Amino acid sequence: MNTYPSPSEHDGTIPAMGGGRLFLHRVLNPFVFSVECLPRPDGTFICEWWVTGPTNPQLGSAPPVLLIHFVMGIGCKKEDLENEINMWWEQRIEELAFASAISGGIVVDSKRLKELPAATQHDIIHNHLASHDRLQHFAPAKGSRATLTIRTAFMYGLLRSLGVSKVQKEIANFESLNFPEFWDEVKGGEDITVTPEVINQRLTHAKKLLILENLTPKRGRRPNASTQMREASLPNEDFASRNNQLTREGDAKE
Repeated sequence: MNTYPSPSEHDGTIPAMGGGRLFLHRVLNPFVFSVECLPRPDGTFICEWWVTGPTNPQLGSAPPVLLIHFVMGIGCKKEDLENEINMWWEQRIEELAFASAISGGIVVDSKRLKELPAATQHDIIHNHLASHDRLQHFAPAKGSRATLTIRTAFMYGLLRSLGVSKVQKEIANFESLNFPEFWDEVKGGEDITVTPEVINQRLTHAKKLLILENLTPKRGRRPNASTQMREASLPNEDFASRNNQLTREGDAKE
């Protein structure tokens, strides 16, 4: 059985992926971002950003969702590209991520993900699932019941916001190969299989508990956590305070 690599093994590196394509993935709690970079003949790069994170500061009170998706050009040498991306994140994009989190994130059209090469789709889907799992963003709030149901529903919310069409299949693949408690067994070659049908059963249960209803993005609307899941959560001022702090620090530097 082929296993997926842990994203932590490559966090902060920018390996070549064939065809001149470069892919950078970073885990910077509470955010996760991936950037695909394609070289242009003039020596610059077209860089497409996918930034995800939770919309509520209390761990497990809301699922991580897509916060920012955009394309920009970066002019630098290949060996300087990673530093340039990190600079853009620290000086501009992190602040935008906090602002988007306060507003509940976004939902990207599924056509965009389908237009990307299969390897890029895999990298985005797997790395964001694995990274948020490592950050425990799929864990329910303390005292919540139906842990596995909520875990699956939160993964569903993330993938739908990314524009993934075959959500059940992707979650099943991820849970089969990467469920944290079975990482050693999986690396040892033991076959741990979760089927799309099992994921469907969990999602049906989540719908009955009214968890899934408000996590499912609707056209023209953003995903949001259910009211029940947010009652015990901290106010969004925590995000706002962090955002204001970043703004003040940036002004001070100028």
